[in-house]
Amino acid sequence: MLSNIDSVEMQDSGKTCRKSGEAIRKPGCVLKYNERMGGVDRNDQLAKYYTFARKGLKVWKKEFFFLTN
Repeated sequence: MLSNIDSVEMQDSGKTCRKSGEAIRKPGCVLKYNERMGGVDRNDQLAKYYTFARKGLKVWKKEFFFLTN
């Protein structure tokens, strides 16, 4: 990620590694992005999981759902 607003310092994410037990550290811009990730990003993520292009649909239905998605 590129950012000119946040510093490049690594910050504690509040989680620990299961194997080693060490604290997981991430850049500040990544933590801020994850904290403020809104509905558009979440919608894009979920739309990738549940596509309308299912086997057995007619071609025009696939095109219609693709355009509306």
